[in-house]
Amino acid sequence: MTGMKGRLGRLVAHDAGFTLPEMIAATALFALVTLIAVSMFVSSLGVQQTVTQVSATNVDAQLAATSVETGIRNSTALDLSDPDLLIAEVAGTDPAALTYRCQAWYFDAADGGSLWMTSAPVGDAIDAPEDSADLSSWVLLVRGVEPLTGGVVFTRSGATVGMAFQATAGDNRPVDIAFSTTSMSGATGETTCF
Repeated sequence: MTGMKGRLGRLVAHDAGFTLPEMIAATALFALVTLIAVSMFVSSLGVQQTVTQVSATNVDAQLAATSVETGIRNSTALDLSDPDLLIAEVAGTDPAALTYRCQAWYFDAADGGSLWMTSAPVGDAIDAPEDSADLSSWVLLVRGVEPLTGGVVFTRSGATVGMAFQATAGDNRPVDIAFSTTSMSGATGETTCF
C-alpha cells in the first residue's frame, strides 16, 4: 500500500494546475475571442439597422407611388393647379355599384419633405392644407421626400400624371421613385372635388 500511496502522491504533484504564464495566455486568448465576437455582433446590429431603415423607406415610397398610380388610373377628373396638390375624382372598387370619391396627394416641403394623402366624398372639395393642424386629417405616406427634378413632385400633361421624388433613408443612399401614369378614362370630366 505504501507503493500505491507514493505513486498517487507523484501524480498529484505532477498535475498541480496551471502556471501563471499559462493563465495569462489563456486569459489573453479568451479576451481576444470575446472582443472579436462582440465587434462582430455590434457590426451586425449596425448593418441590421441600416437594412431596416432603407427597407422601410423603400416600402413607404413604393406605397405612395402605388397609391398615386392606382388613383390616377381610376380617375375621371384631375387637377394640378397647385403644383404640390394633386386631386382626382376616383372610381371606387366595389364591382356591384360604381361610386366615386375625391382623392388627393400633397407634397409638404416643410420639415424635410413628406407626402400625404386624403379622401373625401364627391361634393367635398379638397384644398391644400395650410398648417400642421390641417394635415391631422391626412394620412402620412412617406417622410424625407425631395423632388427629383424641377422642384416639383407632381407633373401633368393632359390625362397623364408624372411623379418623381427621392426619399431619404437616414445617412444611406436615397430611394428614387419616378413614373408616369395615365387615367384610363381620359380624366376629362367635371367634378366637385376641386
